[in-house]
Amino acid sequence: MSIKLLDDGTRYTKAHAHDWEDPDCRIKGRCELFIKIDGIRAIRNKSGSVWSRNSKPLPHLDHLQFRDAEIFRNSWNETSSILGRIDPPSIPLTQDNVYELSDGAVDPRLYIGWCKDPSNENLKALMDKYLALGHEGIIVRDAKGKWWKIVPYKYADVKITGMKEGTGALKGMLIQCILKLVFNELALTEKVWFLGSNNLICDGVFTAAWRSIENNS
Repeated sequence: MSIKLLDDGTRYTKAHAHDWEDPDCRIKGRCELFIKIDGIRAIRNKSGSVWSRNSKPLPHLDHLQFRDAEIFRNSWNETSSILGRIDPPSIPLTQDNVYELSDGAVDPRLYIGWCKDPSNENLKALMDKYLALGHEGIIVRDAKGKWWKIVPYKYADVKITGMKEGTGALKGMLIQCILKLVFNELALTEKVWFLGSNNLICDGVFTAAWRSIENNS
């Protein structure tokens, strides 16, 4: 289970991207399946304030009841527009826009069902089903408490604005690229493929494919 910490020490679980295209990558045991909606994660810290996973304050949520939730209204764009502005929305967010994620209290609207030893083929079929319904994919929670996200690759032309070299055994290897994508700075730290490109240079523009991103903004 991947436990992360906010700046004040509040713990939360991070979902890992499952490589469902790799036949050697399998999720085993009894699992529970949930819809992965395309919202914004909001977590109450130790003082009760609402923070993002990057420990940045999120506005317009103090009146809502949750501990660790996905906030969603109609689309990711609409949700991020509301939470990215200081002035309150003309129509306040309501409890219906809150999807609790805490263990033992997951919003029942997200629950799909349970399975044992799911095949990658079945996980992909289920992912495709919920993609067609406008969601981001599915989440699998295994018996050990680990969260796996089953999502498709994303593709985009990106500009490399910085690189980070590994240390120790990873010396001489690229372990992180800082990329400019649309209007956000993104640090891609998990599996990333630069399609058709073997020589990466700063300020170069490449087509990238990824399943997981972390937003530094």
